[in-house]
Amino acid sequence: MIDLHSHFLYGVDDGPATLLSSMELLQQAEQTGITSILATPHLTEHSSQRDQLKIQAVFNEIKGHLAESRLQISIQLAAEVYYSTNMIKWAEQSWPLIGSRRKCMLFDIPLQLIPTDLSETIFQLVRRKITPIMAHPERNSQLQKEPHQLAEWIRLGCIMQMDAGSLTGAFGRTCQRFSTQLLSQGLIHLVASDAHDCGMRNFLLLARARQLVEKKYGPEWVQYLFIDNPQRILTGEPLLQFLQAASTGRRNFLQKLSVKFKYGV
Repeated sequence: MIDLHSHFLYGVDDGPATLLSSMELLQQAEQTGITSILATPHLTEHSSQRDQLKIQAVFNEIKGHLAESRLQISIQLAAEVYYSTNMIKWAEQSWPLIGSRRKCMLFDIPLQLIPTDLSETIFQLVRRKITPIMAHPERNSQLQKEPHQLAEWIRLGCIMQMDAGSLTGAFGRTCQRFSTQLLSQGLIHLVASDAHDCGMRNFLLLARARQLVEKKYGPEWVQYLFIDNPQRILTGEPLLQFLQAASTGRRNFLQKLSVKFKYGV
C-alpha cells in the first residue's frame, strides 16, 4: 500500500514526541504492508520559517536512521495545510507539495463547518496548476448533512482523501456510515492512514480499512483506493474515477472496471 497522509515526524505537530516513537511508527507501517509513505506535518498560516526548517531537519534525521535500519519502506516529505484564506502562499514553495510532474496540495478544513470561499480557493489552486487534495471530508459535520457539495469540488478539480479510521469506526458511527455512503457514490479517490501514533490513530487502521473495502466492494477497489491512485498522485498521472456505485454482481474484473472507472482528476 501507498500512504499519502501521516504524521510520523516527532516533535513538530500532534504526532509522536520522540525519535524512538517515530521509528516505532515506521516499523508498524512496514508490518502493515505499506511500502511508501508520505510525512505530512501540519502547516498553518502562522507556521514560521523556523517551523519549516525544523520539519525538514526532523525528516532528514529520520531518513538517516531509516537508512541504517532494516526497514524496507520509502518515505517522502510534504505537508497537510490547514485551510485559510491565504493558504495558496504554500504553493509558492515546493517542499509542502506532493508529486513530481503534477503538484498537489493536501489540505484540511475545519471539522464543524465549510469555509464560504472554499470553491474559489480550489479554483485558484487549479488555475495555478496545483491539484488540491481535501483530507478526510467525511469527518466534517456540515458535509455529513450536505454531501452534494463534494461533487462540485471534484468537478472543479479537487481530489478527495478518506481516513482509514473513518471506515473502521474510529471517529464514530455517523462518520462510518457517511464514509460508506461516499465510497458507494464514487466520491472518494484514495484512502490514507492519517496515523499519529501507535495507539488509537495508527497505521494498523489502514490494513483494517483495506479488509473492509475488499469485503464490501472487492479487490479492484482496494487496488484503486490504496495503491493505484496514490501512486498516480506521486507520479503525476491522471487518476481513476468511479462512474457508478459499487457493483454487487459477479462480472469479472475487467468488465466491472470498464463500467466503474474512467481517467479523470
